[in-house]
Order: sequence, then structure tokens, then C-alpha cells
Amino acid sequence: MVKRVKDMPRTLQVAFDQFHTSLKPNSTARDAAKGHRASVLASLEKIYTINYFFQSGSSGNSTDIIYYSDIDYMALIPEKQLTSNSTTMLTKVRDQLNYTFPKSNVHVSTPAVVVPFGLYGVETNEVVPGYLIEFTKSGIPVYGIADGNGGWIKTAPKAHNAYVTEVNTTYNYEVKTFIRFIKAWKYYNVVDISSFYLEMRAAKYAETYFKKGTVASYVVHLHYYFKDLYSINLAQLQDPTGIVGYIAACNSEYKKTAALSKIHTAMVRSEKAMNATIGGNFKDAFYWLNLLFNNKFPNYNY
Repeated sequence: MVKRVKDMPRTLQVAFDQFHTSLKPNSTARDAAKGHRASVLASLEKIYTINYFFQSGSSGNSTDIIYYSDIDYMALIPEKQLTSNSTTMLTKVRDQLNYTFPKSNVHVSTPAVVVPFGLYGVETNEVVPGYLIEFTKSGIPVYGIADGNGGWIKTAPKAHNAYVTEVNTTYNYEVKTFIRFIKAWKYYNVVDISSFYLEMRAAKYAETYFKKGTVASYVVHLHYYFKDLYSINLAQLQDPTGIVGYIAACNSEYKKTAALSKIHTAMVRSEKAMNATIGGNFKDAFYWLNLLFNNKFPNYNY
């Protein structure tokens, strides 16, 4: 008897490829989100001088997740127009954008102000107010943004995006795919860890464990990445670019404790998926991967 297509099993490679495709924001959603740029900028310009307004974050580096990652913009404001307390600054920006878009549920999500647009917020914009601190010797701009505790911290999005892109290019263009899987786990399991931290950790992990010219085994790397996170107790990461000092995973011990509990669960589930794969029990591997990604991973059978 010939098996029907829907009864045929997927290979893990096909499943990971299909999963990655499902995570990518489509061009329609991206273009719609970018379509709000002018109105957001116009609102801010009513009360601030905006020296520069540019796209940054995962949406500008192909590591974003559909329905979860927003279009990120940095709004550079003259330092003299900023409040010394960054939390107060975020509140002022929120109030201005809320006045312009009263039906959009504008809210603060440090270091940004979030402006949801469209059905289910798929056209959401995030605005990070900041200021230019300096240029590095190589001409990379360094900015100040809110740190979540009323102060200001350094960020260098151009340098960080370039670092991730370089690692991705070096290791078979698979690193950004791996980062998307990590971020999907974060969003699907509601894990309160900085996406930026996870991305930079993943790139650093890839530099050590990915091999040039060899197809990455995602089921193996997922386990060892989570194992690394757990073993280091989500320690701060020294910035691989050497610009901003240390990058924190969470902004409170409470969030860190909760995140570590979920990382432990991920470590166990990914280990079971890895061992099932090594043992040739692919149906079990799919079962554990589906648990890992909160029922969002492709099914074993088509």
C-alpha cells in the first residue's frame, strides 16, 4: 500500500527549514509597519528636535520573529532636551505618542516606547529615545539609551549588527537562523530575557561551536546553547565588540530566577530531542522539539 503524503514523515532538516520559514515576517507585514514611520516621527517632532531617526534592532538584522518582533527605530534627541532620569524620558515620549495615537495602546517597554498598529499589533513600531555619546576610533556611533533603572547605558547597534552578520557569513549563513530559533523559544514560552542578550550569546556560541563548511545540527546546538546559559547562571556577557562593556540578560533577580527555571526545562527537553535523534527515534525527537517550542514546531507527519 502506498502511503498518502500526509502520512509521510518529515526529516528533521526539512522540519527546521519549514519552521524557520514560518518565523520570518512577511514583506506585507514589514512594509505595513514601516508605513507608520512618518506619522510616528511627525508626532515626536512636535515636542523634540530629532537629529536622526533610523531603523535598528532585529528587524534591521534579519533575526526578527513574525508577530513578536517589531519595527525598531532609534530617535536621537539632543542631550539638552533629555531628562536626566531615563524613565521620566520614556514616560514623556509615551505620553506624546499616546496623544497622537490614542487607540493604539501605547506603552513603555524599556528601553523603548511601543506603538501597536494593525490587527494583533503586527504593524507595531518601537521607538527608542536616545542621544549620541561618541564615535569609536573606527567611526562607529555609540548612543545612550534607557537602562531600566532611571539611568542611561551605551549601545552601538551598527557594531552589534555587523558582528552578528560577520559571524553568520563565516559559518555558512546559519547563525541568524539559529538565533531565530532561540528567539522563537523565548517568545513562545514567554521567557523574560533580553532578546539582545540571547542574540549576542548565540553569535558568541556559534563562534566557538559551529564549524565552517559543515551543516549545523540545530537539534544538537539548541541543547548545548541552553546548557551553556544554565551553567553560567545567565551571567552578563562581555560585549564581543568591546564597545558597551557588559550585556545583561534580565533587569531584575526575580526575572532572572524565573528565566533560569524555563531554561532548565528547555535544556532537558532539547537533550531528549538530541538523544532521540542520535538514537534514530525521530518521532520522539519531534515530540520533544514540539514541547520545546510550545506546540509550534512542525509535526512529524506531513
